Amino acid sequence: QVSSWLRTDATVEYRGKADFAALDRYETIDDGDPLTWDGTNDYRAKKSEWLLMANAYVDLGTFAGITPYVGAGLGASRNTISSFRDVNVPNNGVAYGPGHSEWNLAWALHAGLAMDVNDRLTMDLGYSYLHMGDASSGDLVAFNGVNAVNNPMKFEDITSHDFKFGLRYKLH
Repeated sequence: QVSSWLRTDATVEYRGKADFAALDRYETIDDGDPLTWDGTNDYRAKKSEWLLMANAYVDLGTFAGITPYVGAGLGASRNTISSFRDVNVPNNGVAYGPGHSEWNLAWALHAGLAMDVNDRLTMDLGYSYLHMGDASSGDLVAFNGVNAVNNPMKFEDITSHDFKFGLRYKLH
């Protein structure tokens, strides 16, 4: 608590492995028929992040015992893509990408409502929009081990909408 209206904190989060799945369809030659496709790719992977953030919050005044607030955060995110697989059934193609991690700039916007339970304990209901940057798989290798070019799969603009309920305890 910096002042009666300004608070700060620092957070370290591990955002555990989440499954990723996607399907795309493609044409190698545009024949003008939107219903014909030459192939598909079935993508599967896991993603996880380590997040380090410094945050600041501005309390906007107390109304009927409830204090709305807004905030912002800045930090870093280590984004990991693992177990990447690309299966192209029509063309009998399979490719794998080993795990890969990279650091990115991370930022967040916060908003919420707080209510004092007593002079030391506060209940907090908040929302955060979090942008964790980009990630990529390791270099993709065909099922037969062939790899002619460096071609990782890229994941751009990894974001999260977080709804939180918490308790804050003042140590003073």
